[in-house]
Amino acid sequence: KQPDPNATSTQVVKTTYAYTDVPGATFVRQSDFLNGSGTAASPELYTTSLLNDANLNAYYRLENVNDSKNSYTLSNTGSSPFNAAKFGNGIDFGSTNTTKYLYAASTLGLSGSGPVSFSMWVRLESEVATNYYTILDWENGTGVGYVVKYEYNGGAPRLNFDRIRYNAAEDNSYYSVTLGTANWYHIVFTYDGTYIRGYVNGSLVSGPTVSSGSGSSAYPAQFNIGAEASHNTSGYMLKGVVDDFAAFS
Repeated sequence: KQPDPNATSTQVVKTTYAYTDVPGATFVRQSDFLNGSGTAASPELYTTSLLNDANLNAYYRLENVNDSKNSYTLSNTGSSPFNAAKFGNGIDFGSTNTTKYLYAASTLGLSGSGPVSFSMWVRLESEVATNYYTILDWENGTGVGYVVKYEYNGGAPRLNFDRIRYNAAEDNSYYSVTLGTANWYHIVFTYDGTYIRGYVNGSLVSGPTVSSGSGSSAYPAQFNIGAEASHNTSGYMLKGVVDDFAAFS
């Protein structure tokens, strides 16, 4: 079912369901609560039934580097601290980050042909002023990558929900938004095998954008929070905090 924008009391309004704007596709997304004003007031996924969902491949509370669902432990490159975040603690890359990120040499059991969903909470500590910040980067090692970026875009910031087919094409789905540094945002990337979609705070903001096929290998299989696959230090690393990260198939 769809969220009720007129909810007058805190209630569960979405969990695992088929969206009417996605014919034939079911996405697994973090349960959200809406308060009377229609703003997100969501619980930590750890406290919901989705923790036991068969499609949850990896789940990081980001109190530490451990996977609370399976065994895809992260490496904390640069030793970022786990500081106060959306729920308890989260990974805090700081406001001047150029070297720090979380990394696993794994696909988390996900496929480059989908379906996949990535769910995360993000709060910036420095507004993007050049190039872009990489929030998420996933690579299958054989030519496909999923990336969520926050781009400067000449002073008109935007989120980019990106499926890359290396040496073939890059399929981008954009949402123009200035995130700022004051608020937390629930960001979701989905790919059902045909379409990319991006969601912010429970609303579809980007897509459906067509993407299909593969490319040729560019990077080994890997998963990154806060950095792109090349771990480029030229301003592409996230300057902010990430919490409650989940990956679904």
